[in-house]
Amino acid sequence: MPKVTVIVPTYNTSDSFFKKCIESLIGQTLIDIEIIIIDDGSTPKQDSDASCVNLAKQYATADSRIKFIQQCHKGVSDARNLGIQEASGEYTVFLDSDDWFDEDALNSLYVYTQNQQADITIFEIFRNTSTSQRSFKAYDNNVLEFKEKELHELIKNTIQTNPAHCGIFNGVCCKFYNSSFLQKNSLYFSSNISFGEDKLFFLRALCMRPKISYLSKPFYHYRISDGSLSHSMRKDFSSILVDIEQSIQSLPLCDIYGINKDTYSSWIYTDLSRIILASLAHHYFNPSNPDSFATTRKKFFEYINQKTCQNTLIRFNRNALTRRERFKLLLCKHKRFAILYLFKIKIGLQRKILCQHK
Repeated sequence: MPKVTVIVPTYNTSDSFFKKCIESLIGQTLIDIEIIIIDDGSTPKQDSDASCVNLAKQYATADSRIKFIQQCHKGVSDARNLGIQEASGEYTVFLDSDDWFDEDALNSLYVYTQNQQADITIFEIFRNTSTSQRSFKAYDNNVLEFKEKELHELIKNTIQTNPAHCGIFNGVCCKFYNSSFLQKNSLYFSSNISFGEDKLFFLRALCMRPKISYLSKPFYHYRISDGSLSHSMRKDFSSILVDIEQSIQSLPLCDIYGINKDTYSSWIYTDLSRIILASLAHHYFNPSNPDSFATTRKKFFEYINQKTCQNTLIRFNRNALTRRERFKLLLCKHKRFAILYLFKIKIGLQRKILCQHK
């Protein structure tokens, strides 16, 4: 049995990113590992496989520790679930195919988790751009075991997403899982949720009362590429809000950990408030949105008038947000569409100026 299984879902990943990812695993100081690459239906190029598929086949041929699996395009959750089913290591960790690990990551996590006899070890992260690297942490020192107070804070920070932690709690890739814990509790990702599935997976794990430890070292390199700095649009924010509200409200965390239900709901609505803010930037007031002023206004009012939005704008935790964020939400609450629309014009002008100076 390998000591660690690393699950790597991939979909049309660029050659350079994919190589960096897989070679960071091949070069781990811990040799006894299993690497499962699941291609989620990458798009073929003319009559040949996608280049990341060809690379994965080459790596699997050259290194017996690598298992390569292909599936039709079903989404990252299904790809990770397949990896969980196929995993044979004592421990399981997830790595996205455009990110990478430090070379001593798996050995350090294995030794620490073994010593603590933990079901889950949380660890820290680097955020990498093309020109910079910054580390993020949630605690200054190791936490050998989360007790009641720390568990409440952990659940709070997982649900309402503290940006200062850069996904340490609500992301899936900063967790080192005991594989038997995952298997015993039949823990899988929700394939019907396209946003927040990492958070929901961890919250479901917390429902099983795991022993959790924290290793105060950054091992995971989370890449933010220039193309991902959010010129992209998505239109399904209405369903996202409802799905997340229903999914997290239905979890029995209040009963398990003795959390006040109103407090718990405020954490959820704080998370949803961040999603409303994201919907402004990534859809309604995104300069790439081709809709006219009138069409955008109509869609915005339909969105902001739904029950989940209204509850969120009343019940979110104001102290968790910046003054600028609170101001935008206040404009949403009072439906000051024209003022919000000015943000779209401002961002569009800033992009034009930036393009002129490149």
